[in-house]
Amino acid sequence: MHTRDRWRASHRGRCAGHAAPMKRRAKPLLGTLVEIAFDAELPDEDVNRLSALAFQSIHDIHQLMSFHEPESDLTRINLAKPGQWVSVDIHTLKVLSCALQIERDSQGLFNAGVAPLLVKSGLLPAPCETVPAATCLADMVELNGKTVRKIAEGWIDLGGIAKGYAVDVACARLLDNGVCRFVVNAGGDLRVNGIADFEATIRDPDNPGRGVLRVRLNEEALATSACYFSDALIDPHSGKSLSSRYSVSVAAPTCMIADALTKIVACTGQIDHPILNQYMAKALIV
Repeated sequence: MHTRDRWRASHRGRCAGHAAPMKRRAKPLLGTLVEIAFDAELPDEDVNRLSALAFQSIHDIHQLMSFHEPESDLTRINLAKPGQWVSVDIHTLKVLSCALQIERDSQGLFNAGVAPLLVKSGLLPAPCETVPAATCLADMVELNGKTVRKIAEGWIDLGGIAKGYAVDVACARLLDNGVCRFVVNAGGDLRVNGIADFEATIRDPDNPGRGVLRVRLNEEALATSACYFSDALIDPHSGKSLSSRYSVSVAAPTCMIADALTKIVACTGQIDHPILNQYMAKALIV
């Protein structure tokens, strides 16, 4: 394990995030099981109502930014011809804007334009028969208001950032409805609010069913990327799959940022990469 001193970790393996007793609700979404934990004192009827609102928020983000959904904003952008403008939801615009910024800040180490490589590897379905060359996102699209202009042929995959954003949106929905203490966990991409020293467990890359260590979070998000369930991590510079049997976890102020930064640390192996300080994040590799 490689970790930074300011991130407290302990080898006391458990298989789920741990906190004081809480009421939990779960639903399959985003290709994983999404769990929301609430203060145990919250009445059951409120837990059911609030969890339904949060789950709906996550479902809505999936519908907007799924590579697989034929009517998603993302599919309409991918099928657009160069020069064509596509109207998109404000949520899609926010994620694309963040993806562009992190692409610039990381000098292309984070790149949502590698979808053609994932298609060629059989990891994503092809939106149409002709597979374009992979390119950086900045060379493919430009943003203007609530519209996106396709600059060049290419396909975008927001799988490396949109799941984290979905968690953030669910958290915002709960906060808007007056909930102060909760955890939203989408298959290891999670965010904690109002709970001090929440302990989240990192899986053992050699045995993903077992927790290998716990890290403590305070009012922050955690995302983990690894290759033990798939080879869907691509190095944008080399175009090759990252098949190393290690996991990368990043804690950051938002889950969207944490989700994206895991890909940069996975490509470089640097838990002290300069971009982490820039985004007030910290990393570990197991």
